[in-house]
Amino acid sequence: MHDSLTTSWLGIRLGRDPQTLDRLRKAGQILGVRRNGGYAFPAWQFDERGRVLEGIPQAIAAARSVGVTDDRLAQILQMRVGLGSDRRLVDSLREGNVTHVLGVVRGSAEPVAA
Repeated sequence: MHDSLTTSWLGIRLGRDPQTLDRLRKAGQILGVRRNGGYAFPAWQFDERGRVLEGIPQAIAAARSVGVTDDRLAQILQMRVGLGSDRRLVDSLREGNVTHVLGVVRGSAEPVAA
């Protein structure tokens, strides 16, 4: 994943220790993806002041509620919106369109075979 932050870098940037970041990740407050035996945190989930975008915790909760992993959620949020567009689903979060993003996330669950 491009533009992701290591636990140590993010901890320094936010003034939080790695254990706190891990608790936030497990609680669904920030999105962490598996990388090299640990976790990396996509930079796009933070605004310019280091705050988690509104809607990220809700998107994590929605994904987990339908069995979508955090790694897959990161991929979904980076998907392009529309043909020929450079916009990504996470851009909708930045614009405050949380309801739309949650609908896409919930709809991305793999159907269960009968």
